[in-house]
Amino acid sequence: MIARRFESLKSLRLYTRSSIVTNYKQAHGQVIITNFYQILTRQIWYISL
Repeated sequence: MIARRFESLKSLRLYTRSSIVTNYKQAHGQVIITNFYQILTRQIWYISL
């Protein structure tokens, strides 16, 4: 279970990196990135439960 959680965290990190890059390329607004980080921290919070 711990290993699975680690794997999901690893894939989430990779997904995050690529999503931030594509979001940044689509629109250079700071709003999108801050919104994405709010969603990301919520996801990490759910995973850690």
